[in-house]
Amino acid sequence: MAKSANNKKSIENLLNNKITSIKNEIEKLEKELQQAQVILADYNKNRTTIETILGLQSAPDIAGSPKKRIKKQ
Repeated sequence: MAKSANNKKSIENLLNNKITSIKNEIEKLEKELQQAQVILADYNKNRTTIETILGLQSAPDIAGSPKKRIKKQ
């Protein structure tokens, strides 16, 4: 009978550990969600500026050296 009580306690411990693990994961994901919501709010607030900067980064470099003309002889 003592063995049965130990098995029940062991199962209870496993379940409690699983619950604790899930709660910790939920807390982590809630923090991640909050961070993503803040980033989205910042993006929406500054969308035009951000898209302009990103557009400039992908634009061709017009400040480079001019192409030299080759004279035909």
